[in-house]
Amino acid sequence: MTEAFCNKCGSQLNAESSFCGSCGATVRQSQDVGNQDADVARTPNLLAGEDQQSGGVRMATVRRIGVMSVGKIILVTYGLIAGVFGVLLAIVTAFTEGPLAALAVLIGVVIIYPLIGFLSGIFGAWLYNLVAGWVGGIKIELN
Repeated sequence: MTEAFCNKCGSQLNAESSFCGSCGATVRQSQDVGNQDADVARTPNLLAGEDQQSGGVRMATVRRIGVMSVGKIILVTYGLIAGVFGVLLAIVTAFTEGPLAALAVLIGVVIIYPLIGFLSGIFGAWLYNLVAGWVGGIKIELN
């Protein structure tokens, strides 16, 4: 078996490596196929020391996030939270301010809060994609 070395720093490479574990230089093109929601490239654990074993922990870089998928997740999550707290707040408001104020609170909390969350989520995902295109994405550990 032929040993491979990094062209940039000279460190020994694992046979399946796409990136140098010492300096992070690209060794060969990634074979991973992305999808419309997230482009992920497998890389060796750049945080590991010199004694990293072959087949050890692998890192992946999230280069792109599906904007609408983030928006949908936040919309549903905020909707569930707003549903619970909106009803409780509307009950309290009905006893203190009257039924019309309770209805206004219910509409405001249950509809407006998830909508603001949705818009914030899609803006945040869009902004992440923009910045990740300039500086690279977030590295995560995959099993």
